Amino acid sequence: MRLLAWAIVALWCLLSLSAGVLPLAPDAIDLSRILQPPSGSGWFGYDELGRPLADRLILGARTSLAVACLVVAINFFIGVPVGMLSAFLGGWWDRCTVLLIDVFMAFPGILLAIAVAGLLGPGLENAVIALAAAGWVGFARLARAQTLAIVEYGHVEAARTLGTGTAAILTRHVLPLLVGTLGVQVSYEIAAVTIAESTLSFLGLGVQPPQPSLGGMVLEGTRYMLVAPHLAIAPGAILVALVLAVNLLGDDLRDRLDPHRHAGLR
Repeated sequence: MRLLAWAIVALWCLLSLSAGVLPLAPDAIDLSRILQPPSGSGWFGYDELGRPLADRLILGARTSLAVACLVVAINFFIGVPVGMLSAFLGGWWDRCTVLLIDVFMAFPGILLAIAVAGLLGPGLENAVIALAAAGWVGFARLARAQTLAIVEYGHVEAARTLGTGTAAILTRHVLPLLVGTLGVQVSYEIAAVTIAESTLSFLGLGVQPPQPSLGGMVLEGTRYMLVAPHLAIAPGAILVALVLAVNLLGDDLRDRLDPHRHAGLR
């Protein structure tokens, strides 16, 4: 199963990176092929305008990957430093940071993203901002919890005693010990952002037509469920496969980095 998950993620990345050079025609309208089911000439069939669904699925998957990577990167570079500084400095800074995190955690992430996207208006850029505004707290909370334990380590205390600066301690002595845990969190966040981006597009707050997106294609397909179910089933199945594969890879990475599991194996 995990080999299949690696294969799906690798194919997702490969198609996304090569989409610009592939002979794709996602907006080519062919009225003679309107709502045609999957066949030899079109693996996933054609949509309500006769456009090839396979080409649109590739570009939709590329959009999902690009948004997920960009949002997770923004969340990482905001949340991790905030969480590390909160745990390292303590005092009023830590109390204020924890209060801010708790306020954000009180709202379901997707609802907060929908609210922000609704205020900013539909569009891919606004969707990225909305998802980033709601997702950084996960990294901040995890980084803070891990840093609280790491700052008690002997080498960190020694660095403090020697007068090493805060930035140097956090980047040289604390951050390397967080890489494994944060790597697992990154994989889960990619899956969560992929679902969230599709949700925003499904609600009309994300990627706008005619640019393809998996969520938008599911929305379009629901209008033709009785006559052309492949329009909704294909993007929905691909979305499920991508998210499941990324989650399985996250589980695999977590197991590989679990010291208690390795100790048990020995």
